[in-house]
Amino acid sequence: MTQSIASFLRAEARRKDAERRYISESASAVPDPFAELEARLLLHDLAARLSGKVYRADSEQRKYLHLAAVFACNFTNHLYALCDRILQEHNLPFEAMLPLIRETAAKVADMSPFDAQTGPAIRYDQNIIAKQEALLTDPTMREIYTLLSRSIHETHNPDKPKES
Repeated sequence: MTQSIASFLRAEARRKDAERRYISESASAVPDPFAELEARLLLHDLAARLSGKVYRADSEQRKYLHLAAVFACNFTNHLYALCDRILQEHNLPFEAMLPLIRETAAKVADMSPFDAQTGPAIRYDQNIIAKQEALLTDPTMREIYTLLSRSIHETHNPDKPKES
């Protein structure tokens, strides 16, 4: 056991010594702008092989890219799960929604999401909205429906007050 502890202590001392040397060498090294450029070009080439389009984004932009992805993907997927729940409760298959989901996703490849938006929320059709809200027995789902309907209406009609 004593030998194991001694071996560990020697290994730890060597690790700390190597770490100190690495830090001192890194601090004194002059950055090579060509090496950085070469690394960026290599990364760009690799990304281009993985995807047809490559976008440059700094750290701040990547934060917003991730936030947008949460809206575009995570929240959308959650809405699919809520959709599936509604359908299952009424003995309907989620598969029935797939053509509409595909069509909606394809539309935003050809036009802006703003221009692709349809439905009663744009015109704030209170008759349809009230009937659909009444179908929702889960208060959280009703709140999500109401909030999203209001957001769609206000986004598409910024100067027009919501009808009550």
